[in-house]
Amino acid sequence: MSVQKLSNLSGVSTSQIHKIKSRENSSTNVEDASRIAGAFGKTVNEFLDNPELKVDIEIAQIVSELTPEERRFLLNAAKAQIASRSKPQD
Repeated sequence: MSVQKLSNLSGVSTSQIHKIKSRENSSTNVEDASRIAGAFGKTVNEFLDNPELKVDIEIAQIVSELTPEERRFLLNAAKAQIASRSKPQD
């Protein structure tokens, strides 16, 4: 999820999200933390204690570094992987 999209969903400013993301300001107020967690459909406790979320965050960070062409390639590979799950094995 992009910083702008998270800002739009949570109501937390992009500058505050950038500070948190870069650990420039590793603390935030409870209201902002709750809003950010809520943007992911989580409570603050669920958001912080969810190991799967760490993987999702890492994926999002990596994807944000890809070129548009690399993103399309990754998207197509992911779609093919998902589609192969539903095909019967010979």
